[in-house]
Parts: sequence; C-alpha cells; structure tokens
Amino acid sequence: MNNSVALPPPATTASPHWLLYALIGAMPLAEFMQTGVVAFNAGPVMGSIGASPEEYSLVATLYAVVAIGMISHHRWVMERLGWRLFIQLSCALFGCGAVVCGASDSLVGFAVGRALMAAGGASFMTAGRVLVNHIPPSPRRFNGIR
Repeated sequence: MNNSVALPPPATTASPHWLLYALIGAMPLAEFMQTGVVAFNAGPVMGSIGASPEEYSLVATLYAVVAIGMISHHRWVMERLGWRLFIQLSCALFGCGAVVCGASDSLVGFAVGRALMAAGGASFMTAGRVLVNHIPPSPRRFNGIR
C-alpha cells in the first residue's frame, strides 16, 4: 500500500514582475513626455491649429482643470471600477485624446483632445504609486519604488 499523497508542484517566484515595473514607469513617462511636447512645441502647434497665444493658454488651463478634477476623484473611481479597469480606461482615454489632438486642425479639436488626455493621464502618477503597493513587501517593492 502506498500512503504517499501527491503534492502540487511548488509555486515559482519567478513571475514577470518586470511587466508591473514597466507599467509603473511607462505611465508617468508618458505624462512627462506629452507635457514636454506640448510645452516646447507651442509655436508650431499654435500655427497648425490657428490659435493665438491666449487661446493656447486657455487650452493649457482646460487641461489643468480637467486633470485636477480627475485627480480629486481618483480614489472614488478606482473603488468602483477596480484598479485594473481604471488603469485600462485611463490609458484608453489618454490614447484617444492623443489621436484627437494629432488629427485636429482647429482650436476646438485640440481642446477636446487635450481634455481627453487630461482625463486619462491625470491619474498616471497616482496610479503608479498605487501599483507599487501591489508588489508584496520584499526587496522587489523597493525596486518598484526606486
């Protein structure tokens, strides 16, 4: 008689945490990159959409207002959608806004695109910090924070 019980194979700890690290780094990087592109290319963008400096500043103010509104509701939305769906929708909104901005040839189209980008991209910094907390307490969490 064989009384030995078959044990499941041991769990491996070599899961792909680098994907989570990449996501944590890519989201704030995307926000920094788009801010730099919009700020340093203001002249050519204003020329292509036919906007005055005052109108272009108004779009920047619209971006800030939408971003502040989204950041203030970050926790509320995340509690209702879950963090994965929230991040996916944020990335989709940001991407749609970038496409609208790139395809626009008027101030209104550019403003709509920037508002969509603000709605999606505003939470990238905060979401990156929240995602770090999903790494189990270990030296890997320190790597995620770093």
